[in-house]
Amino acid sequence: MGELVTSDIMNNAVKLHQSGDLHAAREHYEIILGREVHNTDALNLLGLVNHQLRDNEQALVYIEKALILNPDIPEYSNNLGLVLSALGRLDEAEAAYLSALSRSPEYADAHYNIGLLENKRGLYDAALAHFRRCKSYAPWHAKVRNGLALALMRLDRIPEALKEIEDQIEKHSEDVDAFNNLCVVRGLRGEYALAREATERALKLNSEHVFARLNRAQLLLLHGDFINGFAEHEWRLQRRDYRQKFSVPFWEGECLPNKTIILWAEQGHGDAIQFIRYAKLVKTRVGRVVISCRQSLQRLFTYVEGVDEVTVGDKPVHADCHAPLMSLPYIFKTQLHTIPSQVPYISMKKKCCVTVHTQQLKVGLVWAGNPDHARDHRRSLPLQAFGPIFSIPGVKFFSFQMGTAAEQISDIKTPLQNVSDGFDDFYDTACALSDVDLLITVDTSVAHLAGALGVPTWVILDCVPDWRWQLEREDTPWYPSLRLFRSKGESSELIGRIAKALGDLAC
Repeated sequence: MGELVTSDIMNNAVKLHQSGDLHAAREHYEIILGREVHNTDALNLLGLVNHQLRDNEQALVYIEKALILNPDIPEYSNNLGLVLSALGRLDEAEAAYLSALSRSPEYADAHYNIGLLENKRGLYDAALAHFRRCKSYAPWHAKVRNGLALALMRLDRIPEALKEIEDQIEKHSEDVDAFNNLCVVRGLRGEYALAREATERALKLNSEHVFARLNRAQLLLLHGDFINGFAEHEWRLQRRDYRQKFSVPFWEGECLPNKTIILWAEQGHGDAIQFIRYAKLVKTRVGRVVISCRQSLQRLFTYVEGVDEVTVGDKPVHADCHAPLMSLPYIFKTQLHTIPSQVPYISMKKKCCVTVHTQQLKVGLVWAGNPDHARDHRRSLPLQAFGPIFSIPGVKFFSFQMGTAAEQISDIKTPLQNVSDGFDDFYDTACALSDVDLLITVDTSVAHLAGALGVPTWVILDCVPDWRWQLEREDTPWYPSLRLFRSKGESSELIGRIAKALGDLAC
């Protein structure tokens, strides 16, 4: 190597880099910098390769040094943006991309990367604008149609998204991401057989493509194949952004009567509430069960059978092994007929009378979920859409709605008592739910809470449901007290069905 001139080493490094041999490429860039400490191209590319190897802190050092030495190269600023975005510093990443564009306004990759950034922020119209600029400057950019498709899907412009993906596959027939996106858009159209076909095409190209694996999991679970579906779902642990919380061994279901396990909530509140039911089963195999969860769930989970202690966040806990709550169905080899479905599995010792004393049917209402959820626009409804049910005689309504959506109460004339004002956490919500006869809710965490408590609940579902609700059925094996109302496309028709059912119940 020492006999080669620096330009030859750089050529070899770039070839290794382009071929995917990142470690060898890194060694070559380091050799160049050993000779020429101020070689800005080597600094920039060493930063990029470190970014690709997920060492973003080190990547930042090299690329910032390259920019200090030569601030006018747009590629350096673009790569800086990639690293900052990976570090979660989105505003700084945007500034870096814009710096690249200030020096090269038609720099397609910088427009593409801003598009990705805006997708991450949930600003999908802004993302579309940058993706389209990228496409205009580089009509057959290798990735831009995938970015466009994702933004269009989030905006519910499904036919346009499908067209972008089909164009991408036509020009890039071995693009695994395109086939994975095709799976998603087919699923959003309810074309599940075609979605599965697209997933299998993606996995034929790359059997370790994490998101294709997870899409396969979703399809299997949606159709009730829990053995294979939960096995595929374990691929989520391989996601690049997945954070492993504990360094103790992963529990695989073995009996450890004198040991301590920590079970931790890894995703949303609803997921944690759904799968905390397995604590009772874990307790039959492990001596002590500790739960790690968000503060909003801490008090609630102390009332789960099998739980010895509940801790919050990253608080240090002595444990001999760990498992994410969502891995427990896989560990216990859950099938439809073996779901631990006995309710309540959260047994509240305290019940709060938060509603007025009335002989009328007491009905709780939740009309909106988490506004940050990717499909919130399909899962939530405006409160005014529920107008037909408010005129049903013999019913008193109570709002369990949290967040800014609760402000919609002032927009309707029907008296709707807001009982959620004093809620500090899910324990308070659970106490209040014990005082209603029925909960009507969209697909959000409160639906899971009510189901875990055994409260009669009607859940409003999009026509493309989450996997846990499966297809067509009006009940769910996860929660015996739930009844599912599935959208057929028009919210007015759906609310009409609910109004009829509620009228029959109130008679």
